[in-house]
This record gives sequence, C-alpha cells and structure tokens, in this order.
Amino acid sequence: MKTVKITISLLGIFLFLIPLKTSAQDQMYWIHVDHVKPSMEKEYEKVAKEFADACKTYNVPEFTFNVWRHDNGSYYYSSPMKNFAEMDKDGMKPLRDKMGADKFKSMFERFDKCYDAHQSFMVTYRSDLSYLPEGKSAEGDFNKYYYLYVSPANSIAVADKMKEVKDLWAKKGSKLPYLVLHTGFGAEEEFYLVIIRNKDSQSQAAVSSENNKLLGDEWQKKWDELYPLLSHYKTETSMYKVDLSYNPKK
Repeated sequence: MKTVKITISLLGIFLFLIPLKTSAQDQMYWIHVDHVKPSMEKEYEKVAKEFADACKTYNVPEFTFNVWRHDNGSYYYSSPMKNFAEMDKDGMKPLRDKMGADKFKSMFERFDKCYDAHQSFMVTYRSDLSYLPEGKSAEGDFNKYYYLYVSPANSIAVADKMKEVKDLWAKKGSKLPYLVLHTGFGAEEEFYLVIIRNKDSQSQAAVSSENNKLLGDEWQKKWDELYPLLSHYKTETSMYKVDLSYNPKK
C-alpha cells in the first residue's frame, strides 16, 4: 500500500474500459489488493489494524474501506466512489496531517515490506446482472467469488447470457442471491465477478447444492452456453475482516 493519494492514485493499474449498459445509480468502487507474503501475514495484519485504528482515532472524513482476506493470502480493500472526479482527491491527507508525516510514512513503509506486488482497480456494481430477490445479498462474513474473464469481443455476449441466468433464477424462485461487479477503465483483463455471501463455507455449499437441485437441467444448459464464451474462469473465497475495516462516524 502506497502513501501518495492512496484512495485514488493506484487506480490506473487494472481498469480496462467503462462498464457497458450500467444503471445511472450503479455504484463504483475503488479496489486495492495487497498480495501478502505468507511469512509476513501476521505483521501485515498488525500494521493494517494500526492503520484502521488510526483512521478511527482521528475520524478521517469522506474515506471508508472494507477489507476481505482471500484464500490465496491477498487482502482486498473496497471503497465506494461517487464519480471520476474523486480520482484527483487525496483521501489520506487528513490522516497524514493529524498523525504527522513521519509517523504516517513509517506505517506505510512497514506495509510495503509485507508484499512484493500489489494492484488497484475500479469496478462497477451491475444491478442489471445481479439477482437480489429481497433487495439485498445474504448476510455473513464469507464470500464465494466466481471470476468470469472475457475478451472485448465477447463482453456483451457474456452479459447477455448472464441476464438469461438471472431470468432463470427468478423464474425458478431461487432463494440464492448474488451480486455482480464488472471491471472498468484500464484493466489488464476484463471480468465479471459474481459474489455469493453466507455466514461460512459450509452454509454456502449447502445453499448452493439446494439451488442447483431447484434449477435442474436448465441451469446446466445455461452454464454450457456461457462457459465457452469466457477467456478463462476461476473461483476464490474470502472472509470479511471487520477489525481491519473503517467506516467514519456519522
């Protein structure tokens, strides 16, 4: 994690193109990823908690982030963005001013010793592709991620197939909600990210199994139509790190 304009300046690594066919109300998010070395994970969490605690102590305004640890040891920071104008803001300036430049710099130098690579990017929530029958995702700290990588030539075709999947979920009365995010401007690779949330991995597996039974052969047919359109595909899981997250006091 770097110190200069941390909320925005790291956006340029990952984004590819502005998401297509999104609602004017769909939320954009800035994502920062630290690929933490296994040997440094305890030290990383120690510094990350100091960072979150400092934000809470000084009640840093107009800056919020939620943190998830992925099963590959990477830590993902997610912050909502109102618009592209926020790319010019330095959200860390209030914290730097209150902590003092030297103390602030020292903290982030400790961060940087914990990984050899990190990246940042922006995603947009896709309400047209997400399935939220009750208007929200399931509650819980466990996330299952399905990364659907696409080429520019196939992006719209994949989105269209994902809409058919959403329609199938609705027709069958599925109780399994999911969110869909889509990478934007500047990405090294474009992907759609499907997120299913639950309290733990066992609960998620049980609900998914029941959902597959409900959807039956129609779901397999839709997946067989969607899968060949992808450039590649992977899954990951994560747990929410509430102690490393920060939301300013109202």
